[in-house]
Amino acid sequence: MGWNSSWLKRGESGHGRDIVITSKDVEAIQLAKGAIRAGIEILMAEAGVKAHEVERVILAGAFSTYLNVDSALSIGMLPPVPKGRVKRVGNSAGMGAGMALVSLKEREKA
Repeated sequence: MGWNSSWLKRGESGHGRDIVITSKDVEAIQLAKGAIRAGIEILMAEAGVKAHEVERVILAGAFSTYLNVDSALSIGMLPPVPKGRVKRVGNSAGMGAGMALVSLKEREKA
């Protein structure tokens, strides 16, 4: 059986209800963080790059929109780089598809 912990009481939450964190919430964060970081570590190993050599961390899509970069860095989800090296690019897949549609040169690059 898991546990529950009230993070913010209803008078502090802004919507009149308690904000509760459960053990399942913590487990979900741990699994997501581990999967993301494992993928990053595999990519860096394949490229022969150490964390201190990373020049930029590019975050894309909804992930980049909603991720708190400070929090992601503090829990080790992202490589330990200065926050200024982390860049959000939004819907890069959509932008890339649009570029490929209008430019033969970009399509060949892809």
